[in-house]
Amino acid sequence: MINLTAEPINRIEPCDDNPGTHKTGELRNITADEITAILGFEPNFSDDPDKVVNSWLGRFTYSDGERRTFAIWDYKGSHKDNKFSTWGDQELLNGLFYGHYHHGMGW
Repeated sequence: MINLTAEPINRIEPCDDNPGTHKTGELRNITADEITAILGFEPNFSDDPDKVVNSWLGRFTYSDGERRTFAIWDYKGSHKDNKFSTWGDQELLNGLFYGHYHHGMGW
């Protein structure tokens, strides 16, 4: 059980039901390998190969069974600068990637 927020999270897992994401935050100063290690799964979502190299689509599941979907992806080579776009619950992403997560749109 992971305690990132007031409500404990039982697991983080990959999923394939894309909710139609848009950038709501970003990860900085982190590599794709580090993201994979934290999430516990490899990039798993097929995205536009001309724009995206690494893309994770996952789900946080709380102890009460509630689920929240999130996405992390690089965009047009941003992985080369250790920067990734995010979509999903800001509190959860900040807890999971503390020190790397930044809410907002700009690089």
